[in-house]
Amino acid sequence: WYQRPEDSLNYAERMGLKNLAISSVAVLIIAIGLSMNQHVLLDSELSIFHPDGYHGDGVSGNFFEGWYVKMVSKTGRSLILIPGIFFSDNDQDEDHAFIISAIDSKVSHFYTRPVDTFKGDKLKFDLSIEDSFFSVNGVNTNLVPDENDDATSVISGQVNFTQQIKWPVSLRTVGAMGIFSYFPFMECRHGIVSMDHELSGKMTVDGEEIDFTGGRGYIEKDWGYNFPSSWIWIQSNNFDTYHPTSLVIALAYVPLGPFSIPGFIVGLLHQEKLYRISQEYGANFKTVLLNDTHVGIRVTNSQYELKVLAERGHGVPLYAPHKDRMRKTVSEAIDSSIVVTLFDKVANRPIFKGIGGYGGVEVQGDMDYLKTVDVVAPIY
Repeated sequence: WYQRPEDSLNYAERMGLKNLAISSVAVLIIAIGLSMNQHVLLDSELSIFHPDGYHGDGVSGNFFEGWYVKMVSKTGRSLILIPGIFFSDNDQDEDHAFIISAIDSKVSHFYTRPVDTFKGDKLKFDLSIEDSFFSVNGVNTNLVPDENDDATSVISGQVNFTQQIKWPVSLRTVGAMGIFSYFPFMECRHGIVSMDHELSGKMTVDGEEIDFTGGRGYIEKDWGYNFPSSWIWIQSNNFDTYHPTSLVIALAYVPLGPFSIPGFIVGLLHQEKLYRISQEYGANFKTVLLNDTHVGIRVTNSQYELKVLAERGHGVPLYAPHKDRMRKTVSEAIDSSIVVTLFDKVANRPIFKGIGGYGGVEVQGDMDYLKTVDVVAPIY
């Protein structure tokens, strides 16, 4: 375990999380007491039970929140849009709403707008930045670079989303974070808005029209005060076999109060079933291969074994929160090929074998540490 009390405890004080520590325990106790009628809490306006919504109202100090909206056409054209907001602890001039775009794994753009142009719903993914609109039901954008933007492309159009498959939210497993949603002092939280959905509509990029009708989409998000120091992230929902099939893997070095531990989220959606092979379910995670060209991962629990081999692909530089400002520090491939095998150890048979295309892959931070990750998780 690696001690880093300064970042975590300063953040706790800035955001008033001394009280959150108490309230989180209280929510857990209430949740257990109301387990026979969990909808009382799930239908409330407590933000912990609405990971898709906006969490930035009333925060002070460093804070970011961003929604990763991925669209891939039937012909293989891809467009990533990431709307969000950033607040700096040290320099209010760094406060801004933003939209990041990445096109066909070739180029990225960073559009910034005043904070007061951002409007976000606290209970669901539904937000606007100036005259661009984003929700679980689609996007409608009109992006024209301003003079100070690190952007050159004009992007406009509307794409609708249907047949969304959401990551379930319950009292025991509050979205993708599961039981870790109740933990205070975490620098970054992760949510999955839609594992897979169908697309219809068109976008125009610098005068070129891209038809996304019949394509596949995916939405996730992050929020907190800083990205982890090291992480691996793999995602694809464009497989060569059955639709919908969608994979997401996230491993990160997670501060918990004065300590840091490796934490991971693993989900494979296949034939209408979401296989959650994560820490809270007693899963073990091992990085079996990590070099300049590939990432290999094996995740197991008492019933399933998931093996993933992902190409690193061509990385596109993206802006991300880094302490008190946004910096172009993340390299993401969005054209990777990902080989996936899910095996049922109890039934002694394969459940799924397939290759995902147009995959997203990020490997960031301390490579020596990530190469040696071997997490043995307890069963809760």
